[in-house]
Amino acid sequence: MAFVPDASVAVAWVLPDEEATLADLASDRLGNDTAKVPDVFWHEPRNLLLSAERRGRIDNRHADLPMARLRRLPIHCPGEAEDRHVMALARDHRLTAYPRATWRWRSARAALWPAWTGA
Repeated sequence: MAFVPDASVAVAWVLPDEEATLADLASDRLGNDTAKVPDVFWHEPRNLLLSAERRGRIDNRHADLPMARLRRLPIHCPGEAEDRHVMALARDHRLTAYPRATWRWRSARAALWPAWTGA
């Protein structure tokens, strides 16, 4: 049976110092059930991981690694965004990783597209 994990539960799966019984139970379900999330789901783990980075819970040289580990889990989402680029933009401009950062990344990518393709 499908289930919808909360972002804080999902982030607990990849933070080294996090211990949460609910997260452990949800992680066990990943082996048998499908985790389904809405497109907006991915903004919250990005933001939680950036907050953990800013607070010194995780090293900023390796902050993208937990996000990549989350992406490898069987979490199904109808839409995807480029985590590494959104997180870098949020870092550079001290933004959250919510839709505004995603919009800025997509706008910047669209503006640069002709230069990248030689068009």
